[in-house]
Amino acid sequence: MASLIDRRRLLFLTASSLLLTGPSAASAQFAAHAPEQPPPDELTPPAPVSITVNARPVAAFDLRDRSRARFGSLTFRGGLILTSAFRGFGGLSSLRLDSKGRQFISASDKGTWFTGRIVYAASGEMAGLADVEAAPMLGRDGRPITERGWFDTESIARDGSLVYVGIERVNR
Repeated sequence: MASLIDRRRLLFLTASSLLLTGPSAASAQFAAHAPEQPPPDELTPPAPVSITVNARPVAAFDLRDRSRARFGSLTFRGGLILTSAFRGFGGLSSLRLDSKGRQFISASDKGTWFTGRIVYAASGEMAGLADVEAAPMLGRDGRPITERGWFDTESIARDGSLVYVGIERVNR
């Protein structure tokens, strides 16, 4: 039992190691040790930018048995395959939705915020994304975190207007 408590405490401390505000005004405290290889700069926009994201529906979760929609207590409602001509799009590691399941905020592996709106068809299925913006995650000094070689953002948790971000290999 003691190791379970220690593990939970470790996960909590890891998940709350960075504190960021909204995508366009991010501020954070970071470790002094940076990963050895920063991502290519052309993948992170220097400022918020609107992007187009194309979506194709995913008709079935289990391609071997397309009629299967129940997985324990979960029901597959649909999915989307997302693509964009924006070079920095992809590697989405985390996603948070508003209480209505429409507005989202997401973090990419390359230290970029993505925000936007999920569009639903009249049938209730997801149909695509709209109003998508990409923006760099900024440190306390207002500079993109990737300038320090920090990237590989893996997790986000919202608490009101605050977003906690976990970054691999950055331990503060």
